[in-house]
Amino acid sequence: RRFPNLIVVRTFSKAAGLAGLRLGVLLAQRETASALRKAQPPFPVNVAALAAAQAAIRDRGFVRRFVAEVAAARREFRAALTRLGVRHWPSPANFILADFGPRAPRLLRAFARRGILLRDRRPDFPRPGYVRITVGTRAQMRRVARLLENML
Repeated sequence: RRFPNLIVVRTFSKAAGLAGLRLGVLLAQRETASALRKAQPPFPVNVAALAAAQAAIRDRGFVRRFVAEVAAARREFRAALTRLGVRHWPSPANFILADFGPRAPRLLRAFARRGILLRDRRPDFPRPGYVRITVGTRAQMRRVARLLENML
């Protein structure tokens, strides 16, 4: 009530592991929320996303375990990148930005052939080579690290 123009937005993508569902929540004063609601489509949330969000809210233990798993996987994977001599940047998020230099196009294609999609960030930076890698579970990231070891 002290801040009538305050809007708090949260995503279920990172902590709840629901990125593919594109779901979030917005908290605001009634008047602000009412004005924003006028701009949203008639059915802004699909049934699957709503069910997943409700499950995540009910099972906070799962969310805590998932956050811990991703944090552990991120630490392990960053250590693997360091061992491989791949320049990368620390991040508290569930992704890592890595610089593979001129090898990036070949790596992106090789991973795609294996069903692993990495985000090509080369157009966003002044020199080619930047790739965004979303952090999954430790098992998933160990697989990515093994593939990188074989490719580099």
